Amino acid sequence: MSKKQKNKSKYQLILQIIFLLAILFLGIPLIMGGVDSITEIFNQSVEWWIELINRYL
Repeated sequence: MSKKQKNKSKYQLILQIIFLLAILFLGIPLIMGGVDSITEIFNQSVEWWIELINRYL
C-alpha cells in the first residue's frame, strides 16, 4: 500500500471508531428508555454514562 492509502485507511478507522462511540453514547440510553428530543437524549446519555461509571469505579 502506498503512503497515501495508509493514511486514508487510518483516517477511516478513526472515523469509524468515533461513530461507534457516538452510537454507543447516544444509542444505549435511547434504547433503555423513550425520549422526546435531541437535548433530552444527550442529557439522559450523559446521566446514564455517569451513573454507569460511578457504579463500576
